[in-house]
Amino acid sequence: MNGNETARQLRELRLSRMPHIMMVTAYGHEEVIKGAEESGVEDVLIKPVSASTLFDSVVRILGGVV
Repeated sequence: MNGNETARQLRELRLSRMPHIMMVTAYGHEEVIKGAEESGVEDVLIKPVSASTLFDSVVRILGGVV
């Protein structure tokens, strides 16, 4: 199961509190990113991921301003 399918299945669970979903991929192709967005992934990080990029994404997803 890939990241997009995992995100889709999580969304189908209809949890009372949906987890934030971030995906890390080695592929930066536009279709991968678009598919992730359609699956409910909030952010896609392209490898290699630096500590500052990961931090900025987590803060953005959790509602902070970066």
